[in-house]
Amino acid sequence: MNPLPVFKLIRPHLGLLFSSRFIVPTLLFVISISWLILCYLPLFESLGFTLNNLPIYIYTLILLVFLLAAFISLGKSPTECWLLNKLNLAIHDLRHEDIEQCLALINKPSFLFMLPASKVQLVRLTASFYTQQGNYLEAYNTLQNMQQLPLRSKEWIIIQIQLMHLYYAVGNLKACQHMISTLQSLKLTFEPQLNIDLQQVELDALAGKYQQAKDKLEELYAIPKLSVNAKVAILHTLAVVDTHLGNYEALTTNYRQAWDLQKNQKNNFAQAERTVDNLILSYAKQGELAKINPVFEQLQSLASNSSLTQQLALHNIKLNLARQLNDRQALLQVYADAEKKLRPQLQGEQKFAYIVNSLRMHFNDNVNFAQTLQDTQQAMLTKPDISTLKTLRAITEISGTLKQAIATVGPRAELMTFFSWLLFEFKRLESKLDRLQDAVPPNLPSLKAELISLKVDSLKNTLMLMLAEPNQALFERMFELLEEKKNLWQGMSSPLDQLNELLIILDEYQAYKKLLHGTPFETDFKPLALKALEEAKQLANNNPKHLAYSDKLIGLAYACYQLNTQKTQAKQWLDTFDKTKLSLNHNAVWLREQYEQANDWVNRT
Repeated sequence: MNPLPVFKLIRPHLGLLFSSRFIVPTLLFVISISWLILCYLPLFESLGFTLNNLPIYIYTLILLVFLLAAFISLGKSPTECWLLNKLNLAIHDLRHEDIEQCLALINKPSFLFMLPASKVQLVRLTASFYTQQGNYLEAYNTLQNMQQLPLRSKEWIIIQIQLMHLYYAVGNLKACQHMISTLQSLKLTFEPQLNIDLQQVELDALAGKYQQAKDKLEELYAIPKLSVNAKVAILHTLAVVDTHLGNYEALTTNYRQAWDLQKNQKNNFAQAERTVDNLILSYAKQGELAKINPVFEQLQSLASNSSLTQQLALHNIKLNLARQLNDRQALLQVYADAEKKLRPQLQGEQKFAYIVNSLRMHFNDNVNFAQTLQDTQQAMLTKPDISTLKTLRAITEISGTLKQAIATVGPRAELMTFFSWLLFEFKRLESKLDRLQDAVPPNLPSLKAELISLKVDSLKNTLMLMLAEPNQALFERMFELLEEKKNLWQGMSSPLDQLNELLIILDEYQAYKKLLHGTPFETDFKPLALKALEEAKQLANNNPKHLAYSDKLIGLAYACYQLNTQKTQAKQWLDTFDKTKLSLNHNAVWLREQYEQANDWVNRT
């Protein structure tokens, strides 16, 4: 018999048993077994080795030490259980204030030592919190560092599942599929297997295998004794698949069934909020407006007045609801209530993020933009101690809104002054972009793409500030960065993300062609735009039924119109969009304008 396969099988377990976490109980067990064997071997028995050589209290002491060591290796103290449970509930209930309170309590000197099992769960929950906030790099680093710890097989599997979901969130579908394949080769319990099956279904849906995905979801839902959270997760994914299949009544039913399961649950606001948001949108699109308010009121009853994160989520749903219903009076009231009741309670980074993110909404909704602009200026001057990346994100968000405002109302003094200050502030921080980009591993493409976008913004800011004359070298560098950003998605099995980057290249070409009319820019860079259009054509035509591509088809048809090429193909794309029966009223104004101009062009004789 060849012992090598057996050794390979038990080697990881031996490594764990003799790790720092399990070394004490392992050694005690080995010593005890060795003593027992010695006492029963005839050779040593003749020398006087018997169990009676040691008094009973020694055996009792060894047993107690062994049990204590085993508890330290595997168990959790009552205080740790209480705290970790509180942290877990707060994450599921979207109570960031309680999460921060728990983490602050854990960082106190009294919690400097935690039992290994508690430490593993704490790190895992912290990674979940980072993921919930969109801090994917922190989540990734936390999970990677955690894998250096001595982990039981169950703990290791949970971490791999979290990494699987993380790869999906950042667009690395190839890595996500690899994680699924690796985990499928193991013997898994029910809950991890369900997690993997749901993730596989989402990948199948992205690949256009809608009926296969639907059949699998219905098979999973038929499993007896599913938890409420598992049923809701299945129904959410089923609703997405039904949307692609055009089963609009079914998708509303799925969200309604999910809400019926959730509306009486406690400590699950994060998932409930997503369900209601989708259900309200489905009702609005189908004209079932009378059903909206009762659902929203039920969600409000689940929220805590003391949780600002929950109140902010409700505020955003109210805004979307007023927009969907085209109710101007309700929209104004939502803003007024937020200024009176919600904003005074916000502090620090939460208040800063609220003000920065609300500037664009106030402009788009034409609600008190002048005052919000002043508030945003004050927020930037007195911003809390936040990271460089968050500062750059804030500058990008605000400057993007100011560009919209300048294009709409003209270069007013207050807009141009603030805009110029923001661009100079951006230039001051851009030297740190390379270091930020170097900190991102290559398997997190969306994070690298964001940082490259910031570099592109830096070049555009250079033009805006007239620090450099528009020249071919500068534009070559800009399009080189855009190409690099597009290439991040090659090999990631993420065609939708790659298509989006190609559309950005086309949009930038069209914008600068219009701005630099009469210059060599149009002829110099038109071949690059045509190449991007051909690549985008391949991706779009390979996924004709995917609804996520629908608005992209409008952008591609508009690019054909701007480049005055492929009119027949542009008409096919617009016809494909029309067949989806998606309403243009729910899209941005600029997308509706692109549709109208492209549609007029393709139908012009």
